[in-house]
Amino acid sequence: MLSPIFKPQSNIYCVGWNYLDHFDEGKDRCADQGVTEYPKVPVLFTKGTQTMNGPFDSIPYDGSYSTMIDWEAELAVVIGKKCKNISEENAMDYVLVMLHTTTLPHAMFSKNVILDNGLRVKV
Repeated sequence: MLSPIFKPQSNIYCVGWNYLDHFDEGKDRCADQGVTEYPKVPVLFTKGTQTMNGPFDSIPYDGSYSTMIDWEAELAVVIGKKCKNISEENAMDYVLVMLHTTTLPHAMFSKNVILDNGLRVKV
């Protein structure tokens, strides 16, 4: 099996804190200590195009940068065609594939920054 997207053309959009237990376990470890309540709207963040990796590829890691590497199991939804403002009942018509992924955030340096357009970005 290979990565479903070999070279993403733009950043990968992600939804953070998508269930309550995950929020509770991470809020005390996160560098952004200003977040104390579960958000009322989805928390979106992006990952750069260079972060896509295949299941058997090596993971670049610099131990001098951080020793607080964590892993998280994720559900990835790959959108297969351009869409905008689609209805909930038609949403699956745009899904190419759903698959399990793993992310490896730097827990020590995961800080959320909110951009002018409301997008929350992990830096």
